[in-house]
Amino acid sequence: MQSVLVPAGKTTGIWRTWPDGQVSDPDAGTAPPRIEVEGLRIVAWGLYFSLLSAFRIGWRDVNVGNWIARVHPGEFALRATGWVKVTAGIQSLVSVYLIALWVLTYFGRPFE
Repeated sequence: MQSVLVPAGKTTGIWRTWPDGQVSDPDAGTAPPRIEVEGLRIVAWGLYFSLLSAFRIGWRDVNVGNWIARVHPGEFALRATGWVKVTAGIQSLVSVYLIALWVLTYFGRPFE
């Protein structure tokens, strides 16, 4: 599990981390930057992070979250801290429950 080194004074948010378990940019040697944007880009980053969080749980090679992350042109992962992390975790659990319920009702016909 990769941890995020949070700079002092900033305790919550979505952070960019680099591959191979690194928490700093290999070129700059600094802490990961927090996503700080304005306007409609906030909504876009939020939806992207939400989509990744919803599909983060997978089974073996079937991990839709990894597939979605590979579509992005950047070589980084998004990690959350604070209340954002708690919200993303709850969303992941609810998403897995809803997907399992959909699969069960579509293929299993449990209510007949």
